[in-house]
Parts: sequence; structure tokens; C-alpha cells
Amino acid sequence: MFHLAGEAETCYQLLSWEKKMRSRILCLVGLFLTIALSLSAHAQSGSLTTLWSFTGGIDGDTPKEGLVFDASGNLYGASFFGSTVNDTYCQTGCGAVFQLKPAQGGAWAFATLYSFAGGTDFGHPNGRLAVDQSGNVWGTANEWGPGGFGGVFELSAANNWSESLIWSSYSGMGEQPAAGLTAHNGSWYGTTQFGRGYVDNGQVFSLTPGSNGQWNENVVHEFAAGSDGYEPQTELIFDQAGNIYGSTPYGGSCGCGDIFELSPVSGGLWKEKIIYQFPFFILGGSDYPSTLLLSNGVLYGTAGSGGSASCGDYLGCGFVFELKRTGNTWQETTLYEFGGGSDGSTPGGGLVSDGKGNLYGGTLYGGTGACVPYLGSGCGTIYKLSQSDGVWQKTTLYSFTGETDGEYPHGALVLDSAGDLFGITEGGYGANGTYTNGTVFEFLQ
Repeated sequence: MFHLAGEAETCYQLLSWEKKMRSRILCLVGLFLTIALSLSAHAQSGSLTTLWSFTGGIDGDTPKEGLVFDASGNLYGASFFGSTVNDTYCQTGCGAVFQLKPAQGGAWAFATLYSFAGGTDFGHPNGRLAVDQSGNVWGTANEWGPGGFGGVFELSAANNWSESLIWSSYSGMGEQPAAGLTAHNGSWYGTTQFGRGYVDNGQVFSLTPGSNGQWNENVVHEFAAGSDGYEPQTELIFDQAGNIYGSTPYGGSCGCGDIFELSPVSGGLWKEKIIYQFPFFILGGSDYPSTLLLSNGVLYGTAGSGGSASCGDYLGCGFVFELKRTGNTWQETTLYEFGGGSDGSTPGGGLVSDGKGNLYGGTLYGGTGACVPYLGSGCGTIYKLSQSDGVWQKTTLYSFTGETDGEYPHGALVLDSAGDLFGITEGGYGANGTYTNGTVFEFLQ
């Protein structure tokens, strides 16, 4: 019944296996790590600071899908596991929402704002959070709740971060939101990975405020698999004309995923158009789908697999692409293919732009760090793409070592007003040699 939960538990077991293997061979890795750090120092520019290392307790475990700033410069994020540990519903914890607040001397103060309890409460927040104009935090949870299949929640900044269950996912309707929310004209828009008892294969939905504080759900689009794509798992974006863009990791002409456009038509209806289908040899990054970035009318994204390089069991190490509209069609151009190894592999989470035409992102694997992989090699990287005379150049800004800086960066990065990057990792080792359950980091360029 809880489809994504089973996959998450499998991933968590793999992580647990990795922890044990790491602890057994740390002494062997030390020499190689020293060499890797020496090599990476020449390739990197800037410095990385770990703002928080998760313990797996009340502070959470395995942060997900990146961070978000509020108007005051505070950071917010969510962990998929941890917080309430070994409770009735979530054996590894139901997850938590946290805040990092700037303090004196460049420090950051960490606080757990809310701990999910499962059952009639939600569990396992699974998308990037959103902050409204009043400072309230909004998000999606993948499980539990009154309907049993997750839903949408709000945490009130003015009421000590108390939770309100805005919409609950029910069997036979949209099931298990797997991405964050997008605000547009006073409504929230999001996706569910499953829906309608598998008659459809996921939905795009909207939540519009009604009377007496209620929110009204509307199904914008139901995915039917096949060339339509299915199981959307990334955030939606809007253009200035009110069109919605998103991606699916599966379906399309070869089952490799696609990118869709939803345009409003009369009567509150929406018309779908598939603007790009990933070909077989690219695979479309089905394991790590990308949230799209719209900049100056151009769509940018990443695919976690595909390209000409070989990365173990994957057909390619991933790539960055752009889509440009020409009349009624869209033209895809590959901006960069990752080569694996020190170059990085498996880009995921999407891209962020600095407004000057530069793009930033992270790779889950690769780099010069000496990690023990479970799906790739290396500990992950932060990279920059810049354009000169129409040619894109990629620079590796940082290679994670798997130690106090963390390993396996996940989710999109976020930029502050000074141009510094913030993000999360899924793991790492603390100063005392014990495994940490993810980190929050700041990278100063």
C-alpha cells in the first residue's frame, strides 16, 4: 500500500549496510582520503562549512530535497526519517521540519520546529518546503494522515509552529505527494506520485483557499502512463503566461520519462502537451528526476543518467540540458555530460541560477572523495556551469570527502544574496569518527 515507503526503507537499509562497511575499513580508506584531499584542493575554489550534522534523534535523519530561505534569511528544511524514533508508525522516525537561524559571529542556530508522529498525523516529509508571505512553512508528507497516504501541511509561524493538515491524500484519489509545493495566484500546486487506485499514474493538483479556512482541491491533470508519462516526483514551475512545466521519470516514447506543459483553457480546464521525451539511450534520469529551472524563457534541467560516459550499471553518468521554444516546438540541447570519477556523476535535484547566466548544481556521486559507494563512486560534488561565446564550461567547485563535510549531496542548492550556496547531504562522518545522518552546509565562493 505504501509504495514509496518500501523503496525508502530499502534505500535506508542500504545506507545502514554502508555505515557498517565504512566503519570496518576506515583505517584502509585513510591513506586514499589523504591523497584525494590533496588532489581536490587544486581543483576547488571556495570553502565549505558544515552548519549542522544530524544525529538521527530529535533533530532528524536524512534531510531531503534541499533548503528554502524566508524573507529574514532563515533556512528551513525537512528530514525524511528521525525525530520520533521507534514509535508505533515509523520505526526509524517519521521525520521533522527544522530551521537554521543566523547568529552572531557567522554561526547558525539549529531548531527542530515540528516532529511528525505518523498515524492521524503525517509522516516522512518528502519535498522541498515553501514559505509564504506571513512566514508560515508549507510542505508535503509522503505517508500517514487521515487518508493514510500523506498530504499537505502548514506550520504556523505565529502559533509556535503548530501544524494544520491542509489536505489529506486518500486511496482512490491522489496518493503520496513526492515533491514540494509551488505558489501561483493565491493557490498551491503540487503532484502526487500515484492516484485513483492506479487507474491513473499520478496527478497534478491545486489547492485554493475557500470559506472558513478550508482549502479546495482540484485535479489539474491525471497521468495515464504510456507517452503521457507517470509518477511525477518533482516540483512544478510557472511561466509568465500561467503555463505549468514539470517532468516525469517514467513513461514517454520509451518509458524513459518526459517533460510536460499544462496550459489553462476555458472553464478551469488544462491542456497537456508533451514538449520533450527522453530517448532510450539517455534514460531521462529516471532514478533522480530534475526539478526544472526557467530562466529568460529557457528551461534547464538535469538527468541522473544518460550521456556517452559509462558509470557502472547506469547508461551514462548524467547530463545537464536546456529546452528552447521555437514557435510551437521545443529544441533540446545537451549543455554538459558528466564523465564519472573526479568529474562527478548522477546530477540530481535541479539547478539554481545566480541571475548572471551561471548555473549551479550538485552530483550525488563522483568527485575525488574516498567514499564507499552503494550506487556509484565518490562522495559527490558541487559544480558551476558558465557560458562564454555560446560554449558552456563546467567547473567543479567542491568535492565532498565523506567526513565532517558530509557525503552524497541531495536536492537543489539555494543561493543567498551574497552568492553563497547552501545545501544538504545524506550522510558523512563527524569529528569523532561516528556516522552522521546528513548535514547542512554552506559553500562560500
